[in-house]
Amino acid sequence: PADRWTPGSFRTRRPIPATFLGAEAFFERRGASEVVFYDDDPTSSVAVGVPMRQPEDIALYVDGRSEGSLAADHTAMLLGALLPALLAERGERALAIGLGLGVGARELAALEGMRKVAVIEASRAVIAAQPLFASDAVGAASRRKIEIVRGDAHRALSRSDERYDVISSAPSHPWVADVDRLYTREFLEVARSRLAPGGVYGQRLHVHETDREIIDLVLRGFASVFPRVSVWYTDGSDLLVLGMDRAERELDVRALEARFERPDFSAAFGRVQIDRFPQLLAHELIPLGTIHAEPLDGPIHTRRRPILAGLAARSFFFGSRSARVGPFSSTRHQAASMRNSLLRRYAGGAEVLPEAIFEVATHEICRFQRARDCATFVARWSVEHPDSDLWRATLSSLRKTAHPMDPHLAAYRLERLRALHRGGSMAEGDAVPAHVEALRVTGLFLNHYNHVVPFDRRAVEEVWNRCGDAACEAEREEVAPLLWGFDDGASR
Repeated sequence: PADRWTPGSFRTRRPIPATFLGAEAFFERRGASEVVFYDDDPTSSVAVGVPMRQPEDIALYVDGRSEGSLAADHTAMLLGALLPALLAERGERALAIGLGLGVGARELAALEGMRKVAVIEASRAVIAAQPLFASDAVGAASRRKIEIVRGDAHRALSRSDERYDVISSAPSHPWVADVDRLYTREFLEVARSRLAPGGVYGQRLHVHETDREIIDLVLRGFASVFPRVSVWYTDGSDLLVLGMDRAERELDVRALEARFERPDFSAAFGRVQIDRFPQLLAHELIPLGTIHAEPLDGPIHTRRRPILAGLAARSFFFGSRSARVGPFSSTRHQAASMRNSLLRRYAGGAEVLPEAIFEVATHEICRFQRARDCATFVARWSVEHPDSDLWRATLSSLRKTAHPMDPHLAAYRLERLRALHRGGSMAEGDAVPAHVEALRVTGLFLNHYNHVVPFDRRAVEEVWNRCGDAACEAEREEVAPLLWGFDDGASR
């Protein structure tokens, strides 16, 4: 039956309690969904499932893997469409690459002034399943703006002369067959050529079932095509990479705030509980100019050298969980981030962020279970506002909702993060070799580095200065580019 091959049991890599109890028990205990739509078309096997326990979280399955559900993935789908639209200079014509559940296309069509939303979708069955995902949030008039074209995205864009203010791409995982073509430099070049002046190209990137090498490869491709790149997070398991040509609009926080407060945008963002502009700015992970601040060495994924699919398949096979974006933490990276961080620009460029911004940003980051960034903001808040009763109340609330085994908000971890923020002396390790302690502190620096509230690297310099043996010299050569830069790091 269809409900046996649609949920993607091939992604269950380890035994579960029902594994050895037979097929009936395995599928019953794994979580049941009623399959309300199924079709094998020339490109895919497509199903729509309604969970028995949470019927509002209706999901789309393509070839046995979930491509999203209305409740769990709503934030990622909505922000993937609305963030490029917010940052673009104009908002009259949009293109969605991949229809999915249709959330992004419907949200774009509902925006004031949007005249047309073109959608390119390769699967006939995905198009046929759309009525099951119809939303009351946008009216029939908005849906009439949507024009769906069935076909291959690269061919369709190459043959078109249209220009778009917004192009929103939502490909599946890179390990899925043929999806890697949407990440090639050639495809990105075609997409950039179809942007109107001031247009924005946004592409979602799954970070679960992938690794750091794949994320670096994707970002290098973007940086080789777009002169300006920023990275945002949508929810806990998706990133949004934005490519654009000029930065006049996307760095004007007052103009962006005015657009955010328009009734159409505020209603749309409100559907994912983003009611205040600083909340949205807290989703900016890597500001404009940061990625380009240092050379990006390494291969580029192209049609002649298609290396992404193989790397992604290997990462999936080994069961990689959730990868983090590279820290981009050298002194040049930090200078670019501090200059272009939208949250810092919203605060007027103040060296010390106001407590009201700390409160909003911390709650938003912690809401999406970004544990490391959550702890980094909590620690910096206590350093810049040491006598804050609001900070104490917030920390107490966050600890109550955190997982019992999560160490990130533990007192000892916050104290070490405070030391990194202050740039003061870091307490010595527990009788470990000097180079091991230096690597520990460096690892903490890199794993918790945040572009809005970066650490003072003097704490890391101090611990390396206490380490003078031969082992330290070798390790220092490895970490110096990440901490100081790729040109002068080693000499430091």
